[in-house]
Amino acid sequence: MPDSPRPEVPKNTNVCALGKQYGGWRADSPESRICEQTYGH
Repeated sequence: MPDSPRPEVPKNTNVCALGKQYGGWRADSPESRICEQTYGH
């Protein structure tokens, strides 16, 4: 079975906000800090 294509993330999307909203990240969580350091949001 072939891999299905992954949906593309629209440009200028705040991926860190998505992680906080849908991933349940706290503002001071390691995930949130890493995301903000990586993506600058």
